[in-house]
Amino acid sequence: MQKKTIALFLALAMMLGAATVALAADTTTDGSIKFKEGDVIILPPPGPVDPEDPCCPCYGQEPGEGCDCPCHDYDKYDDPRDDSDFKDFDLGGNLYFGEWTIGAFGDFISNDPEFNDTGKNEFTGIYVINQTPNVAKISVKVSEFKYNATDKLTGAELTLKNEKIASGAGYDLIGTEHKEVLLLAPNDTSYNILTVPAGARIKASWFGSLYVPVGSAIYAGTAQAVLTWEDLTATP
Repeated sequence: MQKKTIALFLALAMMLGAATVALAADTTTDGSIKFKEGDVIILPPPGPVDPEDPCCPCYGQEPGEGCDCPCHDYDKYDDPRDDSDFKDFDLGGNLYFGEWTIGAFGDFISNDPEFNDTGKNEFTGIYVINQTPNVAKISVKVSEFKYNATDKLTGAELTLKNEKIASGAGYDLIGTEHKEVLLLAPNDTSYNILTVPAGARIKASWFGSLYVPVGSAIYAGTAQAVLTWEDLTATP
């Protein structure tokens, strides 16, 4: 009996040993893909891209040494899968409200031929590329309307009103907010004007309505203000 007991123990040990070796072998294959966080990139209108008035002498060529245009910043973030609405989206330029005589007042609309008959500078926009895991909050603020260092268009108020919006390949406009904003000048306050979902690329534009109070337009010349676009994603 003693020998049979030992033989049984030995056989069991061998069986366990064989099973353990088989189970220890790695029979799986992993697949992985890695994503890194980038920045929130805000691109204002690129300027003229008319062949007769390009943004730089070598525009239309591939970016590289000896050819680096501001317009190339827009091309490198585009995707070949973007639809035509996104590819052909016009970001506009500087807002223009026409030419008037001293004493004019009221509301002046940048995209209304009555106030701007040039067919240009009717609206302005931005291209936002959100390379972060957070919803990007884009703000805008306006400086005072000034003729020069001392003369101002006192009390002028600018309202930005929705013109158009489009999303890049793979995204729709769900979760995007394209806001109208009233900007008071002088004013150093930033107003949230656009929200862009994580990973999305959005192009948006606005036309302008400029209110000029009675008695404000008392100087000859061009009164100009500056819009500043900012990423306020990290703010509450």
